[in-house]
Amino acid sequence: MCIRDRRRVHGDTIFLNEITTGTKFSKSDVLEFLSLYSPVKHRLLLQNPAFADFNFPTEKRRPQLPHLRKSKDHVSIWTIIKDAIGKDLSRLTVPVYFNEPLSMLQRFSEALQYAELLAQADVEEDSLMRMALVVAFSFSMSSQIIDRIKKPFNPLLGETFEYEDVERGFRYIGEQVSHHPPISAGYAEAPHFIYWGDTQIKSHFGLESISFRPLGCDHLILKRFNDHFVYTRPTTSVHNFLIGKMYLESHGELTFKNYTTGDTARLVLRERGWGSRGAYEAHGEIRDKDGNLFGHLEGRWDQNLRLIRDKQPDLLLWQRAPTIPNAEEQYHFSDLTLQLNYLNLDLLLKIAPTDSRLRPDQRAWEHGLAELAAQEKHRLEEKQRATRRHHEKTGHKPQPRWFKETTDELTGQHTFIYAGGYWEARSTGNFTDVPDIF
Repeated sequence: MCIRDRRRVHGDTIFLNEITTGTKFSKSDVLEFLSLYSPVKHRLLLQNPAFADFNFPTEKRRPQLPHLRKSKDHVSIWTIIKDAIGKDLSRLTVPVYFNEPLSMLQRFSEALQYAELLAQADVEEDSLMRMALVVAFSFSMSSQIIDRIKKPFNPLLGETFEYEDVERGFRYIGEQVSHHPPISAGYAEAPHFIYWGDTQIKSHFGLESISFRPLGCDHLILKRFNDHFVYTRPTTSVHNFLIGKMYLESHGELTFKNYTTGDTARLVLRERGWGSRGAYEAHGEIRDKDGNLFGHLEGRWDQNLRLIRDKQPDLLLWQRAPTIPNAEEQYHFSDLTLQLNYLNLDLLLKIAPTDSRLRPDQRAWEHGLAELAAQEKHRLEEKQRATRRHHEKTGHKPQPRWFKETTDELTGQHTFIYAGGYWEARSTGNFTDVPDIF
């Protein structure tokens, strides 16, 4: 029985589940399936050299990246940005050797590294303790940038990224909803919470630093009490791009509000001074709806965050996880980050043909193929420019497929919210209405 007949007999969902087990179908069956129902993936596997070594792995996780980079490689960011001073940094094109093998869509999903804090918060009876754990969750995101001086790939317009984490109990979908300015929107759901936000930023050149200040807010709903939290994210700065050892820093004041209870919090991430004085340090406070102080917060975003209350022992809210083996040779990724670009047979057949894992330039760079990565990066950028010129000529304005543009009802800010439908399309493999971007 041919692939088409098998699918007609079994139905879309059952057929898709069967073929991903690898027990009833050969590699030639998989390729035949893709030729019929996902021509973009079929073309990439057979024609793009970045996928020449793809061997249809079935393991759920991988122990390390396929290529360990040289730990001492050095790139002068000044040689890249010196001609961009005073210009829109979102339009800056950088050589592939300045990238890490992830897209911004994937990097945005790293916010969920410590999602267990939200599961813990959702079962907490005290609303102020729930606030403390939400602050800790937000604070933990800053630990993801430590030693991550490489830039993520700019997603192509319409690019997507999905991630299901059984261990942490969430699933995430992100989409590049705008090209200029570049904006990634993300949405995650789990038994205990719903999370969403976007990456709208404003960049600024300093004398020896570049700063990226988020413009929007993140939203979080804890399901048990229907708590709706809205909070800001810190500014991220790149220091010493002219001379010295380059490093990244999170800093600024973060504000939190539970719109359901009225509880608030603030957390200040200090900028380091001379001699690294104050590096990584943070302090803050939590107050109830009437402004009464619940407790103080102290910590370092490279270590932990503690809740301090009068006449009570300090409470450890968050502790940074140990780094992975060979971290320096693996872009200082976390255990979660290590899996984000991994492509196995199950994912190959189920993800959208716009998923970041299918980017040829990113895959080539992950395998250490610098020349091929640069060629593919240039090809994809030229393809995107040609598509944009066609849209301008025809007057067509591309719209996000899985998100919709709106005004935030609570903050009044411009934002993007999940429109739904992605996981339903995924269950049947019905991605016929998405663009061919690769």
